[in-house]
Amino acid sequence: MLEEAYGEVQEGKKKVSKSAFKMDEVFYRFAEKRKGGAEKIAGNTRGKGPIPLLTHYHFKAKSGPYSDAIQHKDTANKSKYFKIKAKEAYEKLKNFDKLTQREFQELTGIFEVYGEVCIESLKTESEL
Repeated sequence: MLEEAYGEVQEGKKKVSKSAFKMDEVFYRFAEKRKGGAEKIAGNTRGKGPIPLLTHYHFKAKSGPYSDAIQHKDTANKSKYFKIKAKEAYEKLKNFDKLTQREFQELTGIFEVYGEVCIESLKTESEL
């Protein structure tokens, strides 16, 4: 399957090395699996009461950033983009004492995702 997809890329859509393509695929699988897990937890905690609701907000907020990461899997220097997005969330968290519980849970979820995908993208970039 990976060989077939690599062949399609070589046929003209874009030129990438085989190792770069493989690392993009590794990154994609990482982000997809993490997104699926976050969505499952968000679904399992919805409607279970006020305390699990905070967990729901946290994990539901992760879906968008994981989708964003998946869209940027082929972006050159994607780790830089993810680091900027993580810093944006981090800056908002500096005033955590002025946030609602919901805002705090959502921002920590967003920060976690961009931190994770930044670290993972650095790992896959260094393996090229």
